[in-house]
Amino acid sequence: MFCIGAITVHRIYFLDSNVRYSRLRWSNRFTHFMVHAGGVLFNIGSVLLLNYLISHGIMKDRNYLFLYSYFSIWFAFISLIPVDYGNGSYSDGLNLYYIMKHREFPQLYN
Repeated sequence: MFCIGAITVHRIYFLDSNVRYSRLRWSNRFTHFMVHAGGVLFNIGSVLLLNYLISHGIMKDRNYLFLYSYFSIWFAFISLIPVDYGNGSYSDGLNLYYIMKHREFPQLYN
């Protein structure tokens, strides 16, 4: 977009990452949803498990566990933002939107 000295401001500050997978055994809304929501569900589930273990005294409260929880929630939130990266590459959030709202499945890769 613009530059100020050594600082360059771009339109998109996300990692251009997308899911690539081949044919699914069961190709329906639920399986495609789980492919794209799996990372988010794992991150949130691991944070909930850590909170449970710490609150019940099974694990000690450590600073690195707090950092892990913080960044897991952050990454889960960021991946749900619907972004079109261009060249047919979409974020998990936009793929989930297409799957749930329009019943369109993302293009499969070999």
